[in-house]
Amino acid sequence: MTKRLIHLDIARIVACFLVVVNHTAKASAIYMLTPGVQWLLAVVYYELCKVAVPLYVMISGALLLRKIDAPGKLLTRIVRIAFDLVIFSAGYYAMEHWGAWDTGGFLGALATNNVCYAYWYLYMYLCLLILMPLLQRGAAKLSNRALLGICAGGIFAFGLVPQVLACAELASFDGWAGNLLWVNFVFVALLGFWAENRLTITTRTCHAAACGLALMVAIETLIIYATCVAHGGTHYMQIDQGPFASYLISALCAFIIIKFACEKRMARQPFSQRATTTLSELSACTFGVYLIHVFFILAWEACVKAWCKTALYPLGIVIAFELVVFVCAFVVSWVLRKIPGVKRVL
Repeated sequence: MTKRLIHLDIARIVACFLVVVNHTAKASAIYMLTPGVQWLLAVVYYELCKVAVPLYVMISGALLLRKIDAPGKLLTRIVRIAFDLVIFSAGYYAMEHWGAWDTGGFLGALATNNVCYAYWYLYMYLCLLILMPLLQRGAAKLSNRALLGICAGGIFAFGLVPQVLACAELASFDGWAGNLLWVNFVFVALLGFWAENRLTITTRTCHAAACGLALMVAIETLIIYATCVAHGGTHYMQIDQGPFASYLISALCAFIIIKFACEKRMARQPFSQRATTTLSELSACTFGVYLIHVFFILAWEACVKAWCKTALYPLGIVIAFELVVFVCAFVVSWVLRKIPGVKRVL
């Protein structure tokens, strides 16, 4: 395995865990505490996790936009994602409506992205795959300046402006309005292609990325704190739109840091074969972890919420919960991938 694949494997594993963190946020201490030290730590922790989806899309852009795929190969990817969406949505719907299955209700919810809160990514990714022929040809022909100009303009229009409006409480981007922000993921995929295939990362670049990541998280935390105080400490405005500009910038910074750290380690001492194999196996299971982890959250979240309400350090409980969910989902994903045929869809 090449060093390129190793750093992308690590980025994928990190993004996968952060997705689990993001989806357990409703059991977090930030929904139960007034501003204080633990509240602040929880906010910073959950703001960091918001890089998860943009980081995933950057990885896809890094891998898929460096070549032009045959139509048949793209169609196979689209069918696979659509199949996973239907099958796992049906499983989640059946679990949530145990003993009261309604086929019409399920199909209606599936058509409107209302089955499982976590599976919105699959709808967005399907759109991205449909656009892939255009994106692959565009990435190959665009110069660095044109590529960065398009990304900057798009993220400003569809990421920064909506974020400013949301922070000022002048507009809401929930529901279908939030879906308009999905346009940003086209630019994120292009950024991933640029960062992986055209950007030369130096120590100075990495330091700038680390400062950028810290700055974005600080800004997001201050916005949340100011909003909470403005509402008498009883209102928590969750800036929970993955396409907002600050999260996209944070994801780019995280991508650069991970790639630089891996390249520096490889220059010093290459990863052992065992470590490479382990990272490869973990990375291969991440899509299955994403599909499966919501079932564990659905089953256990009520207990965790009840425990957090009476605990002295609820944030610690939530972090432990996230680790347990991640490990359990990984084990199930790994076992399922050993079944003939299942590996193709997971």
